[in-house]
Amino acid sequence: MSPLPILNFSESRKLDQDTIQSGLVSGFELMRRAGQAMAEKIAEICARKHFSKEILILAGKGNNAGDSFMVAKALLALGFFPNVFLTYPKECLKGDALLHFKKMEEAGVLFSESGTGTKIWNFLKTFSGDVVVDGLLGTGFNARSKSVEISEIIEALNASHFWVFALDIPSGMGERGETFCVHADITLTVGAFKQTFLKRENVNLCGRIIPMDIGFPESSKSLNSDARVFVQDDLKKHFKRRPRSAHKGNYGHVLLVGGAYGFSGALVLAGLGALRSGCGLLTLASETKTRNILHASLSEAMTLDLSKLNLKEMEKFDAVGIGPGLGTSARAAQFLSAIVKTGSQPLVLDADVLNLLAMQKIFLKKSERLLVLTPHPGEAARLLECTVSEVESDRFSAARTLQKKQNAWIVLKGAHTVVCGPEGILLHLSGTPAMASGGMGDVLTGMITSFLAQGFSPWDACNVAVALQGLAAEELEWEIGPFGILASEVAKQVPCVMKTFI
Repeated sequence: MSPLPILNFSESRKLDQDTIQSGLVSGFELMRRAGQAMAEKIAEICARKHFSKEILILAGKGNNAGDSFMVAKALLALGFFPNVFLTYPKECLKGDALLHFKKMEEAGVLFSESGTGTKIWNFLKTFSGDVVVDGLLGTGFNARSKSVEISEIIEALNASHFWVFALDIPSGMGERGETFCVHADITLTVGAFKQTFLKRENVNLCGRIIPMDIGFPESSKSLNSDARVFVQDDLKKHFKRRPRSAHKGNYGHVLLVGGAYGFSGALVLAGLGALRSGCGLLTLASETKTRNILHASLSEAMTLDLSKLNLKEMEKFDAVGIGPGLGTSARAAQFLSAIVKTGSQPLVLDADVLNLLAMQKIFLKKSERLLVLTPHPGEAARLLECTVSEVESDRFSAARTLQKKQNAWIVLKGAHTVVCGPEGILLHLSGTPAMASGGMGDVLTGMITSFLAQGFSPWDACNVAVALQGLAAEELEWEIGPFGILASEVAKQVPCVMKTFI
């Protein structure tokens, strides 16, 4: 599965049309593949969450209805009990949607016909399952498509307590910032990531976005810019079994710098991220009075006195990460200026270092080092001398501008982390709101530095680290729940995720 394109509605529909017109696959088959893939994902999540096997599916009359009918048929075959609620008389169905309706009917799926807002309220009150599938409206909808009846159904669904899976997009979500739409817990998007998902007002309405690859030819995916969505299958090419003769010297020596007194935890978390990502050796450099705390917190790490770090010491490290808990004192600023000019290893800059760059208006464009910057939106705004709102309104543009300004690879953290480099932009979908706690960025810094020390390119190190951390957090959310997940727990989960790709 290759990185997915990020398309607007018309480009997404053109992707469908071009694929069908190429003769490689029929519209009926595309619909079948989409429905099958989405049904399997729904079944997987229902099993993990111990949901009821009764599933209510709301179907419109367009292509999304066809997907709905195929989802229902596939769920029935998987041992579920789907019930389809038709919001239009079946006489309104045509084309491939009608063909899939007939297939669904022949399979024995139960359905109710022609609902109204009042009827759906009553239907939802008596439904005993946990999951509702939204197949009302797709990318072809316009304001006229959203009738009073459909609006009432959306209102009723949003007022319910059910988990909602949206097929392709939440029904009613447009490209101009319309917010009266289905509020989905999970959006199963087909073929391409829709640009509208990135709008600030839409992020919370889509829930978790899971891309469905249904076999579009590679040649048909070149409709957009250099921006793509990272897919986790790409992680497989980065990991392989280690040889029996492997030793710690084969996997890089990481240096992490920071941990001012009172902030030693940030450096410990970065170190934990580095070790759990597979580096062979780790050294933590901090001020003298912090070193005992570091030793007690992370037995596997060596420590150095920051004041004694010199060129000779620097030569033995394969990658360096600076920032977690460093502080923004004059001494820290002097150290940053010196270390950027010392050595040739890849350098990861995070946290306080980014604030120092902004405060002192330091530009790294002329540096010959391989540089990675990992700002959150606030740090990015300070570096770009703009507001957080401006960064969040166009995260791609902010990442591109920062990449050119600092001549570095950029990891712009957030709900959908963006990695930007000379290679282009990759948008990451892994992760969970459970990561909204202190220390997650420190762990990520350690992970990126670790992969750089192991010989990964900056582009690969950033993307692999972001994806793995997000997947580790997702696994913990399944096991523990959506609150109270610690950054240290996410770091410890990373090897468990890595092994699934070997």
